[in-house]
Amino acid sequence: MKQNHHDMRVWALRLLLIAIAALTFPAGANADDNALPSPALPEIPAQNFVITDFGAVSDGKTVCTDSLKQSIEAATRQAEA
Repeated sequence: MKQNHHDMRVWALRLLLIAIAALTFPAGANADDNALPSPALPEIPAQNFVITDFGAVSDGKTVCTDSLKQSIEAATRQAEA
């Protein structure tokens, strides 16, 4: 008889969990229903900034830090315009 009461409690608990799940996740609910909106994509200009245009030399020896900085600054100015 003890086992029978235990089985009834287990089934009652299962039914309760199913009922809670049914209320929490209604039929036909989609995961996208609660999704956050997608952020707007940035507008990326179709312009290239080649560091050799800013004085960089591709010899593998010359330090081109200033040319790289200038190209980054030019790209930043273009993006802000």
